[in-house]
Amino acid sequence: MALASDASEYMPPKRIQEMEAEYWRIPELIADEDDIVLSPDMMKGSFRDLAFAGSEKTVEVCPWGWSRSIRNKFRRLGLPCSLLPDDDYLDRLRRFSSREFCARYREEFSECDGCVDNMMRVARNADDIGKHYPLMLKALWSSSGRGNRVLHNDDELQRGGNKYPCLIDAFYDKVLDFAMEFRVCESHVEYLGLSVFKASSEGRYELNVVDSQKNLELLIGEALRDDSADILAILKDRHLQLLSEHLAGQYAGPVGIDMMVVDVDCKRLVHPCVELNFRMNMGILAIEIQKRYGSEVKAISLDILKKMIDGK
Repeated sequence: MALASDASEYMPPKRIQEMEAEYWRIPELIADEDDIVLSPDMMKGSFRDLAFAGSEKTVEVCPWGWSRSIRNKFRRLGLPCSLLPDDDYLDRLRRFSSREFCARYREEFSECDGCVDNMMRVARNADDIGKHYPLMLKALWSSSGRGNRVLHNDDELQRGGNKYPCLIDAFYDKVLDFAMEFRVCESHVEYLGLSVFKASSEGRYELNVVDSQKNLELLIGEALRDDSADILAILKDRHLQLLSEHLAGQYAGPVGIDMMVVDVDCKRLVHPCVELNFRMNMGILAIEIQKRYGSEVKAISLDILKKMIDGK
């Protein structure tokens, strides 16, 4: 939402502010010993007051996601400009985070055995939408199901309420949500692993499964009714190639690529690129939670994470 506004000072809706106040401690669950998790009150203070200020340690600033508004919060805190992204970087991040980029990326992905045909495109007006219902309409910048709308027929289209431009994709009979998580480094792209999650049919996030990579692969294989190893290897290699081509020297940080196992005419297929998320996400958090807590934790949601924090 902050990227959509592109404002240097963005005020999120009250509910989002309440979430920030309630869940800011979540990073403590995966923080290292010398990390500092900044509370909302600390963000109103001064860089000079932080424990690492003036030390010779290398400092890296890691918000959940960058925007102009977040950068300016750190500026007011007094962090040096050398630790913060410049305008060109934020312009690129906003462009990459747009679903218009996702549509181009999906077109370049090329078809592969076991994947759905590419139906993703950008609509500039109602005439671009087409008649192949049901359809999913998505705002160019949004997350967790916000800005999504399902169209089942012409009557719903004519009713209006659509904001253009927007992303159009087929509305699939979903079997399973999963993702591949990556980190773009200075000289290469690193594959972090699989994540399996649950979201509503409109895309609202509910929870992540926490389990070993082997067991997550088995879950995806069960959804596909087949051994998933071959198609997952193909997907991973193709995403590594495309991410390297597009992002090398342009972006550094996490990338989550949401996918789905879907049922098309009684055949199980993979949608290889539902979303591209250029920020920290619950899938990466689930991978880190599994490394640190093992079989103690079976799933994470905002409520589960809150209980884990309160029990620390």
